[in-house]
Amino acid sequence: MFCQITGMEVNMQPHKTCVVVFRRPRVPLPRALTFMYAGQPLSVQRSYTYLGIELHDTKSMRPAADALAASGTKAMHALVGRFRKNRIIQYDMKCRMFDIMVEPVMSYASHVWGPELCHAGLLRRTGWLPCAADKVHLAFLRYMTGVGQRTSTDVLMRDMHRSPVLHHWVVLAARWWERLRVMPETRLAHVIWKADVELALSGCKSCWAYYLLHTMERLGVIARDAWQGHGVSVATVCSLELHATEVSAALACLIKQGWANAGAAAANPRTAPSNHVTMCTHSAWVHPLAPDDVFDRSTQPAYMKLCLPFRVMQCLVRLRIGAALLQVQLGRHTRPRVPRHQ
Repeated sequence: MFCQITGMEVNMQPHKTCVVVFRRPRVPLPRALTFMYAGQPLSVQRSYTYLGIELHDTKSMRPAADALAASGTKAMHALVGRFRKNRIIQYDMKCRMFDIMVEPVMSYASHVWGPELCHAGLLRRTGWLPCAADKVHLAFLRYMTGVGQRTSTDVLMRDMHRSPVLHHWVVLAARWWERLRVMPETRLAHVIWKADVELALSGCKSCWAYYLLHTMERLGVIARDAWQGHGVSVATVCSLELHATEVSAALACLIKQGWANAGAAAANPRTAPSNHVTMCTHSAWVHPLAPDDVFDRSTQPAYMKLCLPFRVMQCLVRLRIGAALLQVQLGRHTRPRVPRHQ
């Protein structure tokens, strides 16, 4: 109707105007399904990129995270080049620049598509599942420290006071919820938000509100009865407050619980199990933290602000996280070569 009133013409090319039918995997499209506009048929595509976010018919918005992570990888390599050009060696400065110049690239519109990934990978019983963005984050930390793939991820991130990118997405989604909650009811975003909440209350488990509220419940921010109890209405759910500070505190507790599962709760590193000895050693002897200590940049180790040569910093971190190479490992690379029996 708007186009008819204004006389605007619609570009009917498939890459400009098309239809994406969202459905579950392995669910075929009806054979006689056709869409028409002004007497012309619209093409049905499997995916479409809208405002930089890829929408897929069976994968929803999950491909967007992989595409943005690929862009984040390019941004990370460009940032590493700037480090070398400007001779930036301080770890604290490098991490801050990563948070400013790389993470926003991978977190673009994550308050919309992020809850689905957080719901799937954040609250697993065996620990958080690194997504494509977190793999870029870990690759950056490994580049700075010079450690290999077999180094404990938990110990590396604990020593540098880094949290997963997934956690940032949860906080961003909670902030977006708060913005929607206080938004005027006449705004289109507020109307869509209420419709999505109503969809979640009707039993849908693949909508934005369900993913976010279920994540908040698992984190302990809200109670189950607050959004799935008897007599819960759309107005009741929409009145729930998701403060970013409470969500961040719950995520910090989740991180510390992961440390405990990885061996930080063991009493003595000498008697800890083999798969927990690295974390136990780090938490007991290298970087002990009390249960009520704040886990952020303000409490990070002092070495993060040292301005030492690149290789010296790498050796220091390797020593702290238990990844320092022994002479028996380096001897075969020296000239003249050290005999094996020595």
